[in-house]
Amino acid sequence: MQYPNEPRERDRSNGFVRSDMLKLKCDKCGRELSQPGALLFSPPTTDGWLVEKYHLCPDCWSVTIALVRPAKPPDRGEQ
Repeated sequence: MQYPNEPRERDRSNGFVRSDMLKLKCDKCGRELSQPGALLFSPPTTDGWLVEKYHLCPDCWSVTIALVRPAKPPDRGEQ
């Protein structure tokens, strides 16, 4: 058993902390996260207290951000 203050084993390829307690899956595609991904939060509820939190793998994050990121930066008239 590992206690909170003990150092955890780190994967040398990406620095991701290995833990038997957390087995996160991407909320979009369902794959287990083998490397750090992204978190996506909903707007707060009308009372302002609750938000929904989604875990995304790097592949799904790329697809999701492409939907909201403009194709090219807006022209601000700067030269």
